[in-house]
Amino acid sequence: MPKDCPYCGQPWPIERFGIRMSPLKARILDMVVRGGDNGVPTSDVYQFIFDGRDAQPDSLRTHVWQINEIIVDEGYRIEAVNNCYRLINLKLMEKGK
Repeated sequence: MPKDCPYCGQPWPIERFGIRMSPLKARILDMVVRGGDNGVPTSDVYQFIFDGRDAQPDSLRTHVWQINEIIVDEGYRIEAVNNCYRLINLKLMEKGK
């Protein structure tokens, strides 16, 4: 399957947790998921995602906020803890109360 739409040239959307998102947001979410319970250092995510390109420091935080907006209905949230991003299962947290 081609990576880009043959008509408009935009990247095909990717699904994570049954939600369509851009390839960039999917890569960010994939890194956070692979980080497991300990998370992945925010600096590693920033370096991998932007790879030396000129980006504002808040760019990554903005993408994470946008990802959180679309995955919250599925019961997940990306949380920053000790300069690491980790995925939180909100449904498990509710059971623990």
